[in-house]
Amino acid sequence: MKTNRIVMKMPTYKEIYDSAKKSLQSAGIEAVNSEILNIFWYCFGIDRSDLLFRGSEIPENSKYIKFCEILQRRCGGKPLQYAVGECNFMDMDLYVGEGVLIPREDTSVLVSASIDAIKDIQNPKIIDLCSGSGCVALALERGIGRPCDIYAVEISDKAFKYLSANHRKYSSKAKLINDDVFSCYKNFEDGYFDLIVSNPPYIKSDDIKNLQSEVLFEPKMALDGGKDGLDFYEKICEFWIPKLKKGGILSFEIGQGQYDDVKKIIESFGLTNIKVFLDINDIYRAIIGEKFI
Repeated sequence: MKTNRIVMKMPTYKEIYDSAKKSLQSAGIEAVNSEILNIFWYCFGIDRSDLLFRGSEIPENSKYIKFCEILQRRCGGKPLQYAVGECNFMDMDLYVGEGVLIPREDTSVLVSASIDAIKDIQNPKIIDLCSGSGCVALALERGIGRPCDIYAVEISDKAFKYLSANHRKYSSKAKLINDDVFSCYKNFEDGYFDLIVSNPPYIKSDDIKNLQSEVLFEPKMALDGGKDGLDFYEKICEFWIPKLKKGGILSFEIGQGQYDDVKKIIESFGLTNIKVFLDINDIYRAIIGEKFI
């Protein structure tokens, strides 16, 4: 007995776009158009102008399946970067996913300020504390553009997997340390580093619950800076400033409204020549201090 085989017709790019837009809108996702285009580019290599001229074309089946999987994760509330599995930071496409903090463009301020602060030091010794995905360490290594000795410290096993993957992807020579920044300082001699840089957890504990729902997918340990948001600044200064050379630089990312408090902490540990740097929204986003003693 012959049976009829049902063959599903693959949708065109335009049909996929229209359907995805309805799905994201129903899920309450903002900036729907830009998000769809991001997923389109990631899955199909198609941008807005391509979509206009190639809307009637049909994608490869495997790419369409990949698109649907990503769309489903995004409609389920996961951040776009988690849904896609990558995040662009300073011209790098870094692997990210559950268990690691998503790199923000604001952190490029920290990177740029740090690079400029050590521009006259040959073969600088650098350590990135609370490294997460490795975005800061990798961007420093690429941006310095000369031989340097970089360490990256991350305590979370989940985040460390992404740090290691990104390290391999960009053939980094940084030395990776899966350890606690509050204990591994003992492994380094005093006066060893030219630059200590960190984007630490700095959100107040009580404010975590009020963050956007997407942010709550990110690891709490990478967000929670304690009751006043300053725990990591204080402890890093206490444990790590002795590891700076004379003339060495400590460089922090800071949250909105934290400049005065972090400046006081840095100064209380003897650092001087304090400088602060604004992000694109004119918010104090990075602060550096120099060790003279």
